[in-house]
Amino acid sequence: MPLPYLIIADWGNGGHNADYLCAYASACRSLGFAVELVTTPKLAEQVKQLQTYCSDELSYPIHQVSWPSFTPVRPRSLQRTLRRRSYAREITLAIYRISRRLKEKPSAIIFTTVLEVDFDILNYVTNDQQIPWLFLYLHPHQFVGQGSDKDGFASDRTHAYVLRKPNLLGIATLNEDLVDPISTFCGKPVLAFPDVSDNSSVSSHPLCTRFRAFAGNRMLVVLVGNLMPWKGAALLAESCLEMDPNRFAFLFCGQLDLGSYSDRDANLMHRCLSHAPNAIFHLSRLPDATAYNAVIQSADVIYSVYENWPFSSNTLTKAAHFRKPIIVGDQGLPAKRVSEYKLGVATAFRTSEVKKAIEFYESKDRIKQFQDEGSFDEYLEVHNPSRLAMGIKRLLEGHLPK
Repeated sequence: MPLPYLIIADWGNGGHNADYLCAYASACRSLGFAVELVTTPKLAEQVKQLQTYCSDELSYPIHQVSWPSFTPVRPRSLQRTLRRRSYAREITLAIYRISRRLKEKPSAIIFTTVLEVDFDILNYVTNDQQIPWLFLYLHPHQFVGQGSDKDGFASDRTHAYVLRKPNLLGIATLNEDLVDPISTFCGKPVLAFPDVSDNSSVSSHPLCTRFRAFAGNRMLVVLVGNLMPWKGAALLAESCLEMDPNRFAFLFCGQLDLGSYSDRDANLMHRCLSHAPNAIFHLSRLPDATAYNAVIQSADVIYSVYENWPFSSNTLTKAAHFRKPIIVGDQGLPAKRVSEYKLGVATAFRTSEVKKAIEFYESKDRIKQFQDEGSFDEYLEVHNPSRLAMGIKRLLEGHLPK
């Protein structure tokens, strides 16, 4: 008799999406489900490369749904709406084809890494009232007084409607402090899930060797990921330009679009790129988790000072795993966790304060103190992938395999 199955869907194109997708698939399999994945071609390729959570990833059927291209239409907002509706329709068709092939509907659908800008798509693909679903609600701006995500796709009306749909089983959030507000608003079970990370690594990765060779005896400060303006890249560039190049080295690693920066910040990034002898840039997408983690391993200090960022980040999970001190912004959950588990320091979003935080870890005694006092294992236990299965099991109550 075939196993009951779940569909896990994610329409993202990268970042940590592949980590979450694989971790959730592995957790669902441990609960006795067969798993079918629906995702984009780019994310599907990343899933196939992952090892830690999905050593058996090739046994998961992966259904790839590409974002459609459109002949330009005016206004651009109409083109964007048509494109997103078309994509939502393709996801719905993929779910229908899976159900037809397996001759039954899934026990449930799990949507991972859903942002508020995605609620229009989520609304469309959950219209079959006979299929229950749950989702990982990433960065819930509506519940921290920031309104909708920056592109504003999710109106208050759509947001409220999606969160109160009758076939919604429950919601996972990475922010434990938002469990009660979200649950009160939607009347559904809401659980805090671990912020998992694929921490696979090799002993001598060429990226780590290259960046350590550049740093030499200097302290290497690392910013890694998509270098979007709100991630504080310009703030770090300004710090780099003002600090002693014989004592401090800086690595900027990830995709960079200067067109998304203000003129002032773009100028800072350009000056750092062109004139800072103590800065090294690796401006391309890292191919897999092993490469990403090699960059983390090369660091003396990890920089993660995001502007107005109250949400969870699995960069903290990586920092704890590799025992690297991390500098975060002084607002919200990252600051709270860094303080509670002694993972690093929190600082204001100002160049003078960032420089002080970096200098704080120049002393070898401070690094030793960090190594001695950090509650790394406790943090990793809270954010252990094994806790995913327990959370999913609770949200799927009544829909588990007999």
